[in-house]
Amino acid sequence: MHSISEIQDEIEQNYIGHHLFDWVKPRKIWYLSGVKIYFDFGSEALWNMQTYDERGLICVQSVSKRSFIEKMGGDPTKIEAVLKSTKDQL
Repeated sequence: MHSISEIQDEIEQNYIGHHLFDWVKPRKIWYLSGVKIYFDFGSEALWNMQTYDERGLICVQSVSKRSFIEKMGGDPTKIEAVLKSTKDQL
């Protein structure tokens, strides 16, 4: 067992956004899907569900919405304008 201060440098060097989760009522279809599953909880990040290791451990990885939109060939500035106008109407 190690304290966080002992392994902090290693964490910072290797961390790429993975987080373990324990979903109370997971949907079986999420685990059977042949495509990537992303969750949007309303923050600046999307959460990509994926297999973490060879044991089949399921985790989520944080992905910025902006980089996701760019990767999919979209223009994030257009999305931001729509979100801002929607927010202003509320």
